Amino acid sequence: MNACPKKAIHMEPDRQGFLYPVINTVKCVDCGLCKQSCQIGKARAVQNEEPSNCFGVKNSDCIRAVSSSGGVFTALLDKFIIGGSAAVGAVFDSEMNVVHKTANTRKECDAFRGSKYVQSNMGTIYKEVADTLSSGQQLLFSGTPCQVAGLKEYIKAHRIDEARLLTVDLVCHGAPSPKIWADYISAIEKKYHSDVETYTFRDKSVGWRGYHVRVGLANGDSIAQNNLTQSFAVIFGKEVMLRPSCFYCPYASMERCGDVTIGDFWGIEGIDKDFSDNKGISMVLVNTPKGEKMFSAIRPELNVKEYPSDVLTQPNLRKPTDFSLDYDAFWNDYDSKGYLYIAKKYGGYGIFRKFRYYKNAVKRKLMK
Repeated sequence: MNACPKKAIHMEPDRQGFLYPVINTVKCVDCGLCKQSCQIGKARAVQNEEPSNCFGVKNSDCIRAVSSSGGVFTALLDKFIIGGSAAVGAVFDSEMNVVHKTANTRKECDAFRGSKYVQSNMGTIYKEVADTLSSGQQLLFSGTPCQVAGLKEYIKAHRIDEARLLTVDLVCHGAPSPKIWADYISAIEKKYHSDVETYTFRDKSVGWRGYHVRVGLANGDSIAQNNLTQSFAVIFGKEVMLRPSCFYCPYASMERCGDVTIGDFWGIEGIDKDFSDNKGISMVLVNTPKGEKMFSAIRPELNVKEYPSDVLTQPNLRKPTDFSLDYDAFWNDYDSKGYLYIAKKYGGYGIFRKFRYYKNAVKRKLMK
């Protein structure tokens, strides 16, 4: 869509809420620029060699407290923004949709912090990135590996110099449905009679490990970790609302497409007990000379430990998320009965959770 010079392509959601391109054949002139810009089937062209080492990173405790893991992303953003460059990342917009946006100030970059387990709407961000780079400005782009790969192919097709671009890809479990996300937010707003203004998937007040949701409402209330607010995260963990292509993702590999890869350093307690804590630790892979230069620039400001990369246990660094056997049943339930039903059946909300509790209690008693 970004690439088409005739604006002959627009994006439409399917029944699951995922966007796909639709071509207006009347406007199309068969220039082929859309195919040149598309990353599908071209993963090998943008992937780097597997790094031999990885890094565990801790920023200051105050930065870690407002970050999903160890705060290395904040350090990268600070280095770019202080130098007068721009950055692009995922944010919640005013209606709580997840979108990619450009930031030019340190304050604007704060919105990039925190995990957002929803497929981001890219809008016209690739074109905006290309325009920024063409103007001579440096830019940091962060996103899932497929989004990074898409940007690289777009820039290549438009013959834009990549020298001023730093790409940061995330260790991705898969992209959940924006449609279900919108219904989930609506369910919270109806229950509490107030708009959702802020949202945190990984509230650190109860520690780093796990999903600890906190919702800030327009009426001033803050809701944390009840059955409804936790339901989306619980469903996410069951792999039933991911985009179908995520189960075949060619980027779920140690051969990364970003200059730098970041994620949570899950399993660090079994690798380095002395370095491990429950405040959050970033996992970093440095994949290119450009990435090495940037990581070297921020490293003195951070607490960094180096390890061989084969110690990493995150499944999505080795393979895509496994397809759930409940996938089709889940979508049939959602289509016919809506969010609250799937929240109860799959997300631990309400009567289904109570039913499972008593069912499991009976099982345990019978097994004694």
